[in-house]
Amino acid sequence: LTRARADYEAGDYRWVAEAVNHLVFADPDNADAKSLLADTYTQLAYQAESGPWRNFYLAGATELRHGIRPVATPNAAQPGMVSSMPVATILDALAVRLDGSAVADVHATIGFAVDDDTHTLELSNGTLHHHPGTDPNTAATIRMTRASLDAMVMGQDLQQLVADGSITLDGDLAPVQALLANLDTFEFWFPIVTP
Repeated sequence: LTRARADYEAGDYRWVAEAVNHLVFADPDNADAKSLLADTYTQLAYQAESGPWRNFYLAGATELRHGIRPVATPNAAQPGMVSSMPVATILDALAVRLDGSAVADVHATIGFAVDDDTHTLELSNGTLHHHPGTDPNTAATIRMTRASLDAMVMGQDLQQLVADGSITLDGDLAPVQALLANLDTFEFWFPIVTP
């Protein structure tokens, strides 16, 4: 920390940022290290020609000085946006949310039909892939209307949609349950420069 302060005074901000970042991760309660790193990020922001880089540095400095301030989380899933997304895009998002380590041993093909738009989901090795069309050898089939898919994406309870017949499930439900039970939800606010 003493060496980093001297380097800061000499204007070697990038080196200070690298060195003190390690110190902050090794000792997250070290207020002096966090303060020096915040000052360093502020100096780097002043020198940044790129607007996004300046914002990254200033966001890091703010987090170091004030922590993560939870504010209202915007709801990115607006009904108009969801209804205009192709089914393939929604399936891509589903694949991103899949906790691969939890389903690493599940190997199945699942038919997925939204009105007349059909896809085959392949769940294997902890990943989810899809392709258009149906495979006659699927272990299970999920059928729904576009309105049901939109409701599911908007957060309506899946069990309720199944109970009222908006979504029908046929075949071996174990892989479907494994898929749906192992979808991660991501925190909107998360630390970017602190552990």
